[in-house]
Amino acid sequence: MKKQTPFLHIFIVTYGRTGSTLLQGLLNACTGVKIYGENYGFFYYCYKAYESMLLAREHLGKTLESGPTHAFYGADGVDIPRLKAAIAGLMRDHLYRESDPAEPRLRGFKEVRYDMPDLHAYLDFLGEVFERSCFIFLTRNARETAASGFWKGSDPTLVEGKLRFMEQAFASYRRLHPGSCFALDYADLAPSNALLLGLLESLGLAVDPESLQGVFNEPHSYDARSVVFYDNARIVRRSGAPLDALFALLRFEKARPDMNALVTFTGIALPHPSQPPLDRVYAASHADPGETYEALAGLATPGYASRYPDNPHAGRGRFSVDFAPRGSTYELHAVLGGWDVVIADIHVATPVARVFSD
Repeated sequence: MKKQTPFLHIFIVTYGRTGSTLLQGLLNACTGVKIYGENYGFFYYCYKAYESMLLAREHLGKTLESGPTHAFYGADGVDIPRLKAAIAGLMRDHLYRESDPAEPRLRGFKEVRYDMPDLHAYLDFLGEVFERSCFIFLTRNARETAASGFWKGSDPTLVEGKLRFMEQAFASYRRLHPGSCFALDYADLAPSNALLLGLLESLGLAVDPESLQGVFNEPHSYDARSVVFYDNARIVRRSGAPLDALFALLRFEKARPDMNALVTFTGIALPHPSQPPLDRVYAASHADPGETYEALAGLATPGYASRYPDNPHAGRGRFSVDFAPRGSTYELHAVLGGWDVVIADIHVATPVARVFSD
């Protein structure tokens, strides 16, 4: 008896030059499967649309009321559950294109654009919108990948650092969701590979050796001339009780005033009323602690002063730090009272124009 899969949806999570189009074809060669190709992050931007309105509501403060002079006037009138349902409906409509909902049995898509700082939240949202989802994380040796295809024109050190950043995010999500995540490597995409065949069996798919061999016989490396600006600088908040005890609010943003080298990170670091004021914000390189960047701290935040009237620090909670980095990874520190704490991790790399392809 054929094993029944607990899943209804499959999402291939990867980056370029891993064989993702080949894996897509192998899955589509199985009966009852429809795995679409890349969509330039369509589903991610649907998620971000929902998150953006949540952030707008958050800016209203605890009262959730706005007036004609409020910067986020009208956000209080948004029906969040209805908005979420509408966005989820849009996502499902895009994936369920066939008129017969009974076929195919397994649906999904593959995408190579997963270099986002909020990967875990996005995948959780996908899993919420599409019930009984599983994620196949496909990776490849970073050095081999950096020397392959469209990556060849980029600094291999930066490319390898970017790939490892994504792989760490992939691995941590798999650890948190072992029952719905699978891992494959580029080297596993071979006709008789035990891990590949075991994955297909775990998904409850009927394996036809001739059909699979036919997919392997087809070329699956495409040179799609779709060049985009590629910026993998990011800042990710540290989590944990120590930061929650020190800060009432931590928020970060990124900008590139100089499209070649300079990158600016700004944000709000607002200590709790019981804590001392913020003395200093700086960034230090992982590789060279002597490479530091001082932030302008204590910048005016009148909006937060009105939102947090009982917090004496709320009027000057903003900071801004400029980078012209020599390395690729940094820690953002905040100093208040006798504490020097890491509040965020920064990944910086020179932006490059490159081709998005498999």
